[in-house]
Amino acid sequence: MTEDGADALSREAVYLGRQVFGVELPSSLVEAYVRANRQLLAGDSTRDAVLESALARAVREQRDVEAVELVLRLARRDNLITRKVHVLSYLIETQPSFLPLYLNERRAPVRAWAALATHGLRAIWKRVRGRRVLRRLGLPRD
Repeated sequence: MTEDGADALSREAVYLGRQVFGVELPSSLVEAYVRANRQLLAGDSTRDAVLESALARAVREQRDVEAVELVLRLARRDNLITRKVHVLSYLIETQPSFLPLYLNERRAPVRAWAALATHGLRAIWKRVRGRRVLRRLGLPRD
């Protein structure tokens, strides 16, 4: 991978960290994401190349990548963008500073039910928005 490719993957990691997880990634995680992409996600299929290009464009244009990923995941669980989000999720999960993203340490059932309802409604909105963004990127939903 060229230096430009590494820079693009670094920008992608930072953007996905903000968009999907709402966090700023430390440089060590960005570097780990770049290495993981080189080793695990070197897409050689035409479909992966199309999604790679669409993701780069979405990052450049500041599109809602989380919404795009949701729509693509519902259509095909093993798509490249979902695999990239999973890799980043696994990397973030290894960092103690991000533990609150994955673990609730307080008992708050009312708050939990409210959050569940809120996220359910948010998922519906993200699906609608994701379809619109996919159309703008010129991608089919499947």
